[in-house]
Amino acid sequence: MDMKERTAVCRKAGMNCCQSVLCALGEYTGLPEITGVKLGYGFGGGVLCGSVCGAVTGGLMAISYCCSEGTNPAEEKPAMVDLGREFEQAFIAEFGTMMCDELTAECGRDNCEKYIEFGAECAEKFIQKQNSCAKPRSGE
Repeated sequence: MDMKERTAVCRKAGMNCCQSVLCALGEYTGLPEITGVKLGYGFGGGVLCGSVCGAVTGGLMAISYCCSEGTNPAEEKPAMVDLGREFEQAFIAEFGTMMCDELTAECGRDNCEKYIEFGAECAEKFIQKQNSCAKPRSGE
């Protein structure tokens, strides 16, 4: 199954944008689907308030999980911030914003599928690009 198909399965299961991206990237994070669902509840609808799109927050979570060791936050933080900003800028370049209320202003949630697909596919590319996480890994 490719990333587009995985995100579609997640959406059909009733997942929000964040959950869909995070769970679709489970092959890389190794996180059980239930973990992605539970972590992502509060990030749907732009962190429940129209703020940052869930497809972005889900992608950022997966990238952070896969591309950091987590053992030395002070040392890793600058590189992870740069990587996160690069991901956000890719999303903004594609859609003009990463704010949920702006993305959904004209068509409601009708376009969420394309945001989810892009977020998951873009995050997958970022994850694959990093030497430390070129291959799928199991959860810890």
